[in-house]
Parts: sequence; C-alpha cells; structure tokens
Amino acid sequence: MAEFDGVLVSDFWAAYDAVGRTKQKCWPHLLRELTEVDDGSEGGGDWPAFAKRLRRVYADAIRLELARGDRPTEGYDRKLSLLHGRITELGFEPWTNPHACRLAKRLSKYGEELLTFVEFEGVPPSNNHAEREVRPAVLMRKASYGNQSEPAAATRGVLMSVLRTLKKRGLDPLPTILDALRNYAANGALPPLPDKISSEG
Repeated sequence: MAEFDGVLVSDFWAAYDAVGRTKQKCWPHLLRELTEVDDGSEGGGDWPAFAKRLRRVYADAIRLELARGDRPTEGYDRKLSLLHGRITELGFEPWTNPHACRLAKRLSKYGEELLTFVEFEGVPPSNNHAEREVRPAVLMRKASYGNQSEPAAATRGVLMSVLRTLKKRGLDPLPTILDALRNYAANGALPPLPDKISSEG
C-alpha cells in the first residue's frame, strides 16, 4: 500500500504519528486544554505566563497565515522561523506548573507540526472538518446503543469508512456495494474502488 503523501490534520493522539510525513496538529484541541486549566483550580504559578505566550503564538501565526499571499516573501519566512523559535522556547523552558510542564513536553514533541498551516496554503489549523466527517458514525453508534462487542465495532468502522468514501467520491453507496458483492460472489475478489465522479456537468 502506498504511503499517504498528503498533509494529515489531526489531534495529538499518538497513533497518528505513524501516518504520513507532513502533519498539522489541531490548535483548537490545544487551546481548549488551556481554557480547561484556566477554569480549574490548578492554573497557578507560572501557568498564566505559559498560557499567555502560547495563545500569542497562535494569534501571530493566524495573522501571518492571512498575510501569506501567493508568494511568501523573505520577511514572511523570517517571521515563520521566529514563530518556530517561540514554540521551541516554550517547549524547553523549565516550567514549574504541572500543566505547563505537560503541555511544554507536547510542544517539544509536536512543535514542528503546529505551524504547517502557515507554511502550506490550504492547510487548516484545526481538524474540525475531520470531526464533522466522523459525526454521522458517532450519532449512529449512539442511536443504536453502541457496538456491543469489539468485532462489531471493527465491522462498523470498516462499513462507515466505505460508506463515507463512496459518498465523497460522488457515488451511491448501496448499489456500488451491491455490485462489489456480486463481483465477489462471481469471481472471488472485490473490484477496485470506483473512480471519483466529477462534479462538473
């Protein structure tokens, strides 16, 4: 199987580390954690300074991305480099607040993957699109009282992946799947995934 060569936009689940080479980690996931600590009782010590600086990095990255244009200038590259440096500093400074230490460790591991959206046009800073795509499967799972077993969960995962992929390619899932099953019954092999239907015309 060919390795995924696009930009993977995801949260910080470690399983994604093995997928592809170029990644963008989700900023809203990170910012929500800052808010949770702010709203809790463990945001003392040097936490406010850590959270303030990290939020500023994000705000400056958004401004820089909006100013990117078709051809980034030398000044743009310099500002991007400074942003990377600020994330590196946050990741390696000796914080005392346990939450600052925890998130600083995450920055030291994934810092390079937080600014991909600034480097590449069309890459979002969040995985909101991916979460919207899995929402129908989550709602179906809740409405049917869960999967009841691990094999059932695996089966549902495969079926929903096939269903959403076919819909994304502009195909009607039911007849497409039935055709594939007929082919399997006749020849003992599933056909290749059909080509995407053009939206033009």
